Amino acid sequence: KEWKVDLISEVIDAEDVPKIISLQISKTNRSDGYSWNHTSSGCYTMKSDYAIAIHEETQQAHGTFAATGRWRCQVDASWTEQDTETGLGFTLLEENTEIVVGQRKVRRSNSPLHAEAECLVWAMEELSGRGFKHVNFESDCQQLVQIVTSPKAWPALAPELDDIQLLRSSFSLFSLCFISRSLNFRADSLAKEARSRDSPFLLVDVKVPQQLALEARVLGSI
Repeated sequence: KEWKVDLISEVIDAEDVPKIISLQISKTNRSDGYSWNHTSSGCYTMKSDYAIAIHEETQQAHGTFAATGRWRCQVDASWTEQDTETGLGFTLLEENTEIVVGQRKVRRSNSPLHAEAECLVWAMEELSGRGFKHVNFESDCQQLVQIVTSPKAWPALAPELDDIQLLRSSFSLFSLCFISRSLNFRADSLAKEARSRDSPFLLVDVKVPQQLALEARVLGSI
């Protein structure tokens, strides 16, 4: 027995035809059936389905989706209970080259989590306004990453989450993922240095030739 490729091609999408004809045809006239690809036996089990759901939820919680942009932006906040002000820092990277860096000292947020969210909002505003539309954001605050990528409501952080969702629509590609503090040393250093300043300030420094930033603004799809 052989597959009737001409007939299959008439009724099936071209990209699916190779998948069909790769299937072994039964020599005993066995009826067609179903096979579950996630077990070695091909039989569906609740255990395997649960494992898949947990894996997908973990990937989403860590922001591991859609990380294909040219630019990486690392963000961090420096918050202490004793200080009345908070330091914010971000750095935009192309591979390991700093493209844009930002520092800011602001009035202290309600909590370290609020400060981290405030820093993310500020970085998104600055980069979107400068034409960087394909950006993968990175934070060492795992709780913030989980909250932003989760459909659950967080009333205590509602204003910041509203800002993030609104700004997110201004990016052609947006992702947020967790990185360790050791990998986030650039933004961490910027935030701590900003908090140590005597008074509130804001600094955004473009460290590359102006045409590179212009390229990001004009092309948009980089």
